[in-house]
Amino acid sequence: MNTTHKSGITLTELLVASILIGIVMIGVASFSVSIQQLQTATNRSSLIAMRATAAMNRMAKDAYTAVGDEADRGVETRGTQSVCFRQDDDNDPSSYTGDIWVCYFASPPGPGGTLYLCGWDAWRRSGNRPPNNYNRCNRPNGSAIELVELENRNIAIIVDPPGGGLFTYVEITIPAIFDRTLIYHPIENPRFTVTTRVSPPGHSG
Repeated sequence: MNTTHKSGITLTELLVASILIGIVMIGVASFSVSIQQLQTATNRSSLIAMRATAAMNRMAKDAYTAVGDEADRGVETRGTQSVCFRQDDDNDPSSYTGDIWVCYFASPPGPGGTLYLCGWDAWRRSGNRPPNNYNRCNRPNGSAIELVELENRNIAIIVDPPGGGLFTYVEITIPAIFDRTLIYHPIENPRFTVTTRVSPPGHSG
């Protein structure tokens, strides 16, 4: 007598298989989201680091090539809002008349601030003093060049010695953030701080 055996999937087995497949799919989706978040965080962190480093490199170059003496140091600051460096534009070390000022400003609006390079040539000549605020730097409108967004409205500037005398060094800190209108978040809104100290060789006693 021949007996025929038939095999099939029971309802219980089907439910178990569906649950297992669902768990796997949830794991794949979570992994994909995590990878995307990691890529976003890496991209934003890299971008803000590059912006802050590029801005600092430019400021450090201008600080290094600043010219002055004990009586007229050629480095001017206004609190933590700005720093200006005098450059020997006409290659005449005997006079400052043909020199220019290169200025950087931290300015609102917004919860944070933005670091700008002053681009208006009329205010750069040493016949005028350097622009003492962002509004003068930005005249005519749009001449201020945006460099990087700041976590606050300040750049930390230390000039040694303070107040006057033979200039030894300037130390600058840029507290950059990806989006100054938002609070810090390690993934969504990363920050990057860079500091440098420069001793210009073009200063004399």
